[in-house]
Amino acid sequence: MKKTLIFALASVTILLAGCSPQEPADEPNDQPVADMKIYTSVEYGFSLQYPSKYKTVVDDYGWPNSVVHFIEVEPGAQSYRATISVWTDEAEYTASSVYSAMEYAGYEVGDNYVVIGYFADSDNADLNNEWQEVINSFDAGQ
Repeated sequence: MKKTLIFALASVTILLAGCSPQEPADEPNDQPVADMKIYTSVEYGFSLQYPSKYKTVVDDYGWPNSVVHFIEVEPGAQSYRATISVWTDEAEYTASSVYSAMEYAGYEVGDNYVVIGYFADSDNADLNNEWQEVINSFDAGQ
């Protein structure tokens, strides 16, 4: 009986110790948030996180100044949801009619103007929020 009681108390102590609050890490976490990947452009000096439901495609045919496009990996996906392009300045970007239907955020990175453009959907708030998260993750610290 004593051995059973000691074993039970030891087990409870171990379980409670495992439930104690953890100290936050002092180091910044460079790992992507769950279900997110990281895209980094060493050439242009930036990175961002994007949902793992997308794959990246390099294609500049018909997309002036594009660096990378994002397309859903689901079967049948045929159009890009978003693109990153690099320009001299915002005026050069807005002068291109190719991107005029896209919502966008632009950032000055060195001598370049980096644009994240995406096709918004007024009927899909989750999709719009998803791309706002991508935009919010933009980091020109590379």
